Amino acid sequence: GDFVQVGFIRRNIITALGRLGEVSPGVEAALLTACGDPYFEVRAEAARTAARLADRLIDCDAMVAALIDRLSDRWLEVASAAAHALGRVGHAHDALPALLALQDARLWRLRAAALEGLLSLVERGESGDPATLVGALKQFVLTSTDFQPEFQIKRLYGRVLAAVASREGGVR
Repeated sequence: GDFVQVGFIRRNIITALGRLGEVSPGVEAALLTACGDPYFEVRAEAARTAARLADRLIDCDAMVAALIDRLSDRWLEVASAAAHALGRVGHAHDALPALLALQDARLWRLRAAALEGLLSLVERGESGDPATLVGALKQFVLTSTDFQPEFQIKRLYGRVLAAVASREGGVR
């Protein structure tokens, strides 16, 4: 927590914690500290590690708050990792509104990460009322500047709608 070591060493420590897969109050404290690290790669890795350890976290509320704060990070890699992780860690009452608020984010990759997070919420049964969610999803800006013939954001949007329909009885 003293930020003495160079950033890539701190990032590698967070990566190692995720690979070990053990969660303790000390590991969670390190992850929360890493969410505010001055080096962007550490913050992004902290979000990815939180997603990896989501089912074992002790204090999900603190992690969700840290991830929501990272959604406005100036580094796209950090904000995207946080959006993805929110779907694994958060719930309908906290992560859902934060992810839906990204519906018209300036960068399409952040909107795509929000849809990935929403897909995880739906798959975990944490998406709230399906009709309300589908209505909110229809407000997502689906344009992107990708060179692939398949647009990732539109594919993710379709997956989220399909998951909502299959999980919640076919609301459209």
